Amino acid sequence: MAPERIVFPMKWSPVVRTVTAAVNCLFVAIPLLAMLLAPETWPLAAGIGGCVGIPVWLICRGYCPRVLEADERNLTIRRRMFGDVVIPVRYIRYVRVVSRAEVAYRSVRTGGSGGYYGYFGTFWSRRLKSFRLYATDLHGLVYIVTADRNYVIGCSDPKALVERVGRILGTDVILSDI
Repeated sequence: MAPERIVFPMKWSPVVRTVTAAVNCLFVAIPLLAMLLAPETWPLAAGIGGCVGIPVWLICRGYCPRVLEADERNLTIRRRMFGDVVIPVRYIRYVRVVSRAEVAYRSVRTGGSGGYYGYFGTFWSRRLKSFRLYATDLHGLVYIVTADRNYVIGCSDPKALVERVGRILGTDVILSDI
């Protein structure tokens, strides 16, 4: 019998929607403004815009997390293009709900996106150390410690995810924010 799978959608927060729309508009507006204000620079502006804008758009859109799936064996973060992130449940040592303040205000992005198509990449904080973040909304975050890596994952129902992982592992779960 196949393991029961629970799907947690990753909906975009208003901040992610606004940042993504604004940056996409800038990628289009800058070459157009160059064409209107200084027509002789149009080819250069369009070339630079294409060489920078298209790869950034493609990479961020490709790594954007879409949905979190949990079953008895794995937590899987489905991404748009560049493969899924699979966290085997048997390697999880610790899991708890983490506050937005702990992640958003007390950590440093060392690589990744801070709002364009979501929040993803590597981050560091004194309390959580180095971690990988996969979220499209900073409300409802779960901190996961595995044998070799730490994760913070955005989830539509973080308490349900923590309880499920705790049940699978047979351990007590920590539901309160710090």
